[in-house]
Amino acid sequence: MFGCTNTDGTTPAGSWYRVFSLAEAGITNTFSVEKVTFGVCFAVGTPTVDVEIGTYAGSITDPTLDLAKITPVRSVNAVPVAADQISKLVDVPLTADFAPGTNIVVEISTKDFNGTGDQLSIGLTAAGETRAGFLRSPLCGPAVPMTTTAVGANAHFVITVTGTR
Repeated sequence: MFGCTNTDGTTPAGSWYRVFSLAEAGITNTFSVEKVTFGVCFAVGTPTVDVEIGTYAGSITDPTLDLAKITPVRSVNAVPVAADQISKLVDVPLTADFAPGTNIVVEISTKDFNGTGDQLSIGLTAAGETRAGFLRSPLCGPAVPMTTTAVGANAHFVITVTGTR
Protein backbone atom coordinates (compact mmCIF):
# COMPACT_ATOMS: atom_id res chain seq x y z
CA MET A 1 0.00 0.00 0.00
CA PHE A 2 3.01 2.26 0.21
CA GLY A 3 2.65 3.62 -3.30
CA CYS A 4 0.45 0.69 -4.34
CA THR A 5 -2.36 1.74 -6.66
CA ASN A 6 -4.84 0.23 -9.05
CA THR A 7 -4.18 0.88 -12.75
CA ASP A 8 -6.54 3.89 -12.54
CA GLY A 9 -4.56 5.42 -9.65
CA THR A 10 -7.09 4.55 -6.96
CA THR A 11 -6.35 2.69 -3.72
CA PRO A 12 -6.71 -1.10 -3.79
CA ALA A 13 -8.26 -3.17 -1.01
CA GLY A 14 -6.03 -3.51 2.02
CA SER A 15 -5.72 -3.35 5.78
CA TRP A 16 -3.53 -1.75 8.42
CA TYR A 17 -3.31 -3.32 11.90
CA ARG A 18 -1.96 -2.60 15.36
CA VAL A 19 -1.86 -4.97 18.33
CA PHE A 20 -1.91 -3.60 21.88
CA SER A 21 -1.03 -5.63 24.98
CA LEU A 22 -3.00 -4.63 28.08
CA ALA A 23 -0.46 -6.46 30.26
CA GLU A 24 2.44 -4.57 28.66
CA ALA A 25 0.54 -1.32 29.26
CA GLY A 26 0.15 -2.21 32.95
CA ILE A 27 -3.65 -2.44 32.74
CA THR A 28 -4.86 -4.86 35.42
CA ASN A 29 -8.59 -4.10 35.30
CA THR A 30 -11.19 -4.30 32.57
CA PHE A 31 -10.30 -1.87 29.79
CA SER A 32 -13.32 -0.07 28.33
CA VAL A 33 -12.60 1.20 24.83
CA GLU A 34 -14.23 4.51 23.89
CA LYS A 35 -12.72 5.19 20.47
CA VAL A 36 -10.17 4.22 17.88
CA THR A 37 -8.15 6.98 16.23
CA PHE A 38 -6.21 6.67 13.01
CA GLY A 39 -4.13 9.08 11.01
CA VAL A 40 -4.71 10.01 7.40
CA CYS A 41 -1.84 11.24 5.25
CA PHE A 42 -4.16 12.16 2.38
CA ALA A 43 -7.56 11.29 0.95
CA VAL A 44 -9.01 11.96 -2.49
CA GLY A 45 -12.68 11.65 -3.43
CA THR A 46 -15.06 10.11 -0.89
CA PRO A 47 -13.19 7.13 0.57
CA THR A 48 -14.52 5.17 3.51
CA VAL A 49 -12.84 2.72 5.85
CA ASP A 50 -14.04 -0.07 8.08
CA VAL A 51 -12.71 -0.12 11.64
CA GLU A 52 -12.71 -3.34 13.63
CA ILE A 53 -11.49 -4.11 17.12
CA GLY A 54 -11.05 -7.54 18.65
CA THR A 55 -8.79 -9.81 20.62
CA TYR A 56 -5.61 -11.40 19.35
CA ALA A 57 -4.55 -14.80 20.74
CA GLY A 58 -1.09 -14.67 19.16
CA SER A 59 2.05 -13.01 20.43
CA ILE A 60 2.48 -9.26 20.08
CA THR A 61 5.98 -9.95 18.74
CA ASP A 62 4.85 -12.12 15.81
CA PRO A 63 6.31 -10.96 12.44
CA THR A 64 3.02 -11.86 10.75
CA LEU A 65 -0.48 -11.51 12.12
CA ASP A 66 -2.37 -14.81 12.18
CA LEU A 67 -5.92 -13.87 11.17
CA ALA A 68 -7.20 -17.17 12.63
CA LYS A 69 -6.17 -15.88 16.08
CA ILE A 70 -8.34 -12.76 15.84
CA THR A 71 -11.76 -12.74 17.49
CA PRO A 72 -13.77 -9.71 16.32
CA VAL A 73 -15.59 -7.80 19.06
CA ARG A 74 -16.94 -4.60 17.44
CA SER A 75 -16.80 -2.85 14.11
CA VAL A 76 -17.89 0.36 12.47
CA ASN A 77 -18.31 0.18 8.70
CA ALA A 78 -18.13 2.83 6.00
CA VAL A 79 -16.46 5.52 8.14
CA PRO A 80 -16.17 8.54 5.83
CA VAL A 81 -12.78 10.18 5.40
CA ALA A 82 -12.94 13.77 4.20
CA ALA A 83 -11.05 14.56 1.01
CA ASP A 84 -7.77 16.46 1.23
CA GLN A 85 -7.27 15.63 4.90
CA ILE A 86 -3.57 16.22 5.10
CA SER A 87 -2.04 14.77 8.24
CA LYS A 88 -5.32 14.66 10.13
CA LEU A 89 -6.65 12.31 12.78
CA VAL A 90 -9.99 10.55 12.46
CA ASP A 91 -11.79 9.52 15.67
CA VAL A 92 -14.16 6.56 15.43
CA PRO A 93 -16.45 6.10 18.44
CA LEU A 94 -16.41 2.40 19.24
CA THR A 95 -17.13 0.80 22.60
CA ALA A 96 -15.99 -2.58 23.88
CA ASP A 97 -14.71 -4.07 27.13
CA PHE A 98 -11.55 -6.17 27.32
CA ALA A 99 -10.37 -8.34 30.20
CA PRO A 100 -6.96 -7.75 31.81
CA GLY A 101 -4.16 -9.56 30.00
CA THR A 102 -5.89 -9.34 26.62
CA ASN A 103 -4.13 -8.42 23.40
CA ILE A 104 -6.33 -5.98 21.49
CA VAL A 105 -6.09 -5.82 17.71
CA VAL A 106 -7.36 -2.94 15.56
CA GLU A 107 -7.87 -3.22 11.81
CA ILE A 108 -8.43 -0.25 9.53
CA SER A 109 -9.43 -1.54 6.09
CA THR A 110 -10.44 -0.25 2.70
CA LYS A 111 -12.40 -1.90 -0.01
CA ASP A 112 -11.05 -1.77 -3.55
CA PHE A 113 -11.64 1.78 -4.83
CA ASN A 114 -11.00 0.81 -8.47
CA GLY A 115 -13.20 2.90 -10.76
CA THR A 116 -14.29 5.32 -8.00
CA GLY A 117 -11.54 7.94 -8.16
CA ASP A 118 -11.00 7.47 -4.40
CA GLN A 119 -7.57 7.33 -2.79
CA LEU A 120 -6.52 6.93 0.83
CA SER A 121 -3.14 6.82 2.49
CA ILE A 122 -2.96 6.08 6.20
CA GLY A 123 -1.03 8.41 8.45
CA LEU A 124 2.55 7.57 9.31
CA THR A 125 4.97 9.04 11.78
CA ALA A 126 8.73 9.06 12.15
CA ALA A 127 8.30 8.57 15.89
CA GLY A 128 8.95 5.05 17.12
CA GLU A 129 6.26 2.50 17.90
CA THR A 130 6.16 0.42 21.04
CA ARG A 131 5.19 -2.51 18.79
CA ALA A 132 5.17 -2.93 15.03
CA GLY A 133 2.20 -2.22 12.83
CA PHE A 134 1.07 -4.72 10.21
CA LEU A 135 -0.21 -4.29 6.68
CA ARG A 136 -1.99 -6.48 4.16
CA SER A 137 -2.26 -5.54 0.50
CA PRO A 138 -3.23 -8.45 -1.73
CA LEU A 139 -2.76 -6.45 -4.98
CA CYS A 140 0.91 -5.55 -4.57
CA GLY A 141 2.08 -6.51 -1.13
CA PRO A 142 1.65 -9.25 1.40
CA ALA A 143 -1.60 -11.22 1.25
CA VAL A 144 -1.21 -11.96 4.97
CA PRO A 145 -0.61 -9.15 7.47
CA MET A 146 3.14 -8.62 7.95
CA THR A 147 5.08 -6.04 9.92
CA THR A 148 6.08 -3.00 7.96
CA THR A 149 9.76 -3.82 8.47
CA ALA A 150 9.21 -7.36 7.15
CA VAL A 151 7.95 -5.88 3.86
CA GLY A 152 10.87 -3.45 3.65
CA ALA A 153 9.20 -0.30 4.90
CA ASN A 154 10.10 1.27 8.23
CA ALA A 155 6.68 2.90 8.66
CA HIS A 156 4.96 3.68 11.93
CA PHE A 157 1.16 3.75 11.63
CA VAL A 158 -0.89 6.26 13.55
CA ILE A 159 -3.50 3.98 15.11
CA THR A 160 -4.49 4.36 18.77
CA VAL A 161 -7.12 3.06 21.16
CA THR A 162 -8.55 5.29 23.88
CA GLY A 163 -10.48 4.05 26.88
CA THR A 164 -10.69 3.80 30.64
CA ARG A 165 -9.55 1.22 33.11
